[in-house]
Amino acid sequence: MTWVDLVARARGRSTHLAAEDALAAIDRAADRGALLAALAQAGWVIAPTADALAAARALDEAATARATAELALLTRWAAARTAALAVIVADEDRRTLRGIVRGLTAAAAPTSRLRGAVATPDLPASALRELAAAATGPALAAALTQLAHPAAVALAPALTHQPLEPLAVEQALAAWFAARARAGAHAAGDRALAEHVAQAIDAENAAAALALANRGRGLAADSAFLIGGRRVDRATFLAAARAAPAACVSTLAAALVGTPLVTAVDGGAPDAIERATQAWQLATQARWRRVEPLGLGPVLWLWLRMRREHAQVRLAAWRLALGGAS
Repeated sequence: MTWVDLVARARGRSTHLAAEDALAAIDRAADRGALLAALAQAGWVIAPTADALAAARALDEAATARATAELALLTRWAAARTAALAVIVADEDRRTLRGIVRGLTAAAAPTSRLRGAVATPDLPASALRELAAAATGPALAAALTQLAHPAAVALAPALTHQPLEPLAVEQALAAWFAARARAGAHAAGDRALAEHVAQAIDAENAAAALALANRGRGLAADSAFLIGGRRVDRATFLAAARAAPAACVSTLAAALVGTPLVTAVDGGAPDAIERATQAWQLATQARWRRVEPLGLGPVLWLWLRMRREHAQVRLAAWRLALGGAS
C-alpha cells in the first residue's frame, strides 16, 4: 500500500502547527499576561472579556474544534486507505468513551462528559451527544449498539454489569483498542505504525498494572494484560500488578528504562502517563519520518503533534480561568 500523497499532504500540513518555542512558552508562563502572550504567539488570540470562565470554555472548544477539523482532513486525504488512520480513529474513540464513562460515574453533566472529545468517522458529533446523554451503563451500551460502533460488543458486558465498575469498563475499552490497533497496523504493513501501536499497548499495560497494584491483591490481573507491546511482557505485567505499589513501580521502571514513562509511572497519575506516552511516541515518529520518509511516520507525527497542541491549549484555557498561575 502506498501513502505518498497522504504523506506529502501531512508534511505540508505540519507547517501550520504552532512552533515548538511557542508551545514551550505556554508551559512556562507564570502569570495571566505571559500566558495570553504565549497563546497569541502560538496563534490562539483570546478576545478581551470580563468572564474568565466563558473565555476558558470558548478556548477549550476552539482547540477541540480545530483538532476535529484536522482529523476530518486527514480522513478525507486517506480516502479508502482506512488502515492508515484506523489506529488514530480508535485511539480518539477510546479517549472519548473513557471520558464519557468517567463522567457518567461522577454524575457529571452531559456537556462536561464531552469536554475535549474529538469527533471521528465512527463517532461524529451527533453520536457524541447521544452517548453523553446516557444516564446509565446499560443505556450507554444500548446507544453504542444502536450506532453500530465497533466497540459496542466488546464493552456491553462491562457496561451492563451492575453496579457499574469503572475499572472493568476501562479494561474492556483498552482491550478493544489494542485489538483494533493491532489489526490496523497489520493491515497497513508499516513499521512506524507498528511501533506506535506497540508503545500505546505498553503504556496501557503499565497503567493497568499500577491500577491493579494500588487496588490490592485478589483482582484478575491476567485478564487485564494486553498482547502487542514490546517492553512490558506478560511476566513483567503480572509481577508488577501483583506486587505492592512501590515494587510495581520498580518492576515497570526496569522494563521501560530509557523512555519518558519511567518518571511517569513513579508518580502513577494517569495524566502524567498519558503525557509521557505522547512524548515517547512523538520522539519515535520524529525518527521514523526521517528514516522512512514515505512511510506513515509523517502522518502519525502530525497527529501526535496536533494532539499535543490540543492538550496544551486546553490546559492553558483553564489556567486562564484560574488566573493564569502555573
